[in-house]
Amino acid sequence: MFKPVLFTAFVLTLASPVAVNASTYAISTTSIDNFTVSGGTVSGWTFSQNIAIDGTTVLANGDSLNAPGSCINCSYEDSFLSHGQTSGYTYSDSIITSTDLNGAGGSAAAIAEIYSDSGTGGSAMSSNSMTGMLNVASAGTVMFDFDVNYYLDILTSNQDTGLANFSFDLGLYESGSGINLLDSYAAASMFVGVGPNDGSATLNTSDNVSIALAAGLYNIDINMTQNVATSITPVPVPAALWLFGSGLLGLFGFARRKTA
Repeated sequence: MFKPVLFTAFVLTLASPVAVNASTYAISTTSIDNFTVSGGTVSGWTFSQNIAIDGTTVLANGDSLNAPGSCINCSYEDSFLSHGQTSGYTYSDSIITSTDLNGAGGSAAAIAEIYSDSGTGGSAMSSNSMTGMLNVASAGTVMFDFDVNYYLDILTSNQDTGLANFSFDLGLYESGSGINLLDSYAAASMFVGVGPNDGSATLNTSDNVSIALAAGLYNIDINMTQNVATSITPVPVPAALWLFGSGLLGLFGFARRKTA
């Protein structure tokens, strides 16, 4: 005779839905190079860096050429390229490598990078700013020349979302009045939702901005900001798949037993 033996507990365990962890990567990195000024001289520099991870300020108004990198689950410092780790980490950093705007050219770089997994998202921000005094000896045209290089990249899976953006701003103010005479602004932003969906943006360009100024003193501001964010959505394996598997196990759960 045949006697059914059901693996009841095993089937119930498999019938419970589980989530598949997703992963999302986002990076925003920018470098400003060969920044020169003609028609005036710049001096009296002050510097400021700001870094935040997951909305918490790590560095506020750091006054140095080289901000200490903030690296959670990593050890990067002064590294401004894509790293692409395969486990969760967050990295923000900024550096001003030269302030010689009147000679060889100033340069600066900043990065915000994140790789999120295990169903947890996050964010990173890095900003870099230089403030100096522009002295125009005689009335004429002042020219600002610079190279802008930025790279944005997002890799999402399942139904994750990712954000990467950068901004670069050049401001010129009348000394004492605070009136902004020049607001040169560049920005790029990417938002990717309902993955899997990837995207990237790269720009390598030379730019120049000119303005006619009277003789006198002016304040010059150079600001660059990077932002990245990820949102992870664990995706459950469809319940129907587990029910189908349970049914198969039920069929194979019958054992044949002989009796005397």
